[in-house]
Amino acid sequence: MTKEEKTRRAKEGLELFAKFEEKHTEKINAKREKLSQKNGWQKFWFRVSQWRFFQWFRRSWLKFKCLHPKGAGLLQQIFYFLVFSNGVTIWQYLVMTFLPYLMGIKLAQTPFVWPAIPLGNWIDGNGNQLFFAIFNEPVIDSLGNQIASNGDLSQGVIGGGLGNFLAFEIAVFTAQCINFPLQRNITFKSDGNPYFQAMWYFIGWVGVSIFVNAVWGIANPIMTFWGWAPALKNLLKTFITGGISMIIFFFIFKIIFPPKKEKQIN
Repeated sequence: MTKEEKTRRAKEGLELFAKFEEKHTEKINAKREKLSQKNGWQKFWFRVSQWRFFQWFRRSWLKFKCLHPKGAGLLQQIFYFLVFSNGVTIWQYLVMTFLPYLMGIKLAQTPFVWPAIPLGNWIDGNGNQLFFAIFNEPVIDSLGNQIASNGDLSQGVIGGGLGNFLAFEIAVFTAQCINFPLQRNITFKSDGNPYFQAMWYFIGWVGVSIFVNAVWGIANPIMTFWGWAPALKNLLKTFITGGISMIIFFFIFKIIFPPKKEKQIN
């Protein structure tokens, strides 16, 4: 970009900023006059919104959007993306905390380990062989220890095995059901075909889930080998898989959620 082009764009940005400021001033004066004869929370919050810090932030952000619309749009997307992604991660963790207890003891005592590739001489505290597996949910006893499928299942607790796997998948799926409309409508403001986007979102979710489960398949036996507590393992599982998923999904969203053709500064 030439120096003349930069100068022209900066001038146009400042002119646009001045227009928005003029409209904002008219709107604020009208609202101030309307509230002048009133009391209550509406007037209180209006006064708070006019504090110097909030007005400085508003003007600074508006000016940045006018001068650098693409950069501002990207920063805004990243902000909303992180807020919504971390919000559904909290939901996912809460579901994982309680849902396994509703799965039943039979599912908790059914190991679900695949493809179950032995990790050399690695064993847990009970002498059981540890495996790498994309889907790795062994049976866990009341003390949080892994037990063999032919071991004593009388101490099996709800939180391991197939029950834990199903609870985790339900937690992730419901989190994505919440995440999809938020990211589509607010973060990326897309007006594409929602059914087509949902299909690709689902395909992406399946692919990413297999990948992050493979990563978890490496982390899980390591934490089991070191004897970490089940609650800590669940927490790390949520953030390991959720963190990797967030990074991948941001670029997936950039593809499947094209922005509206006409964008306006709010």
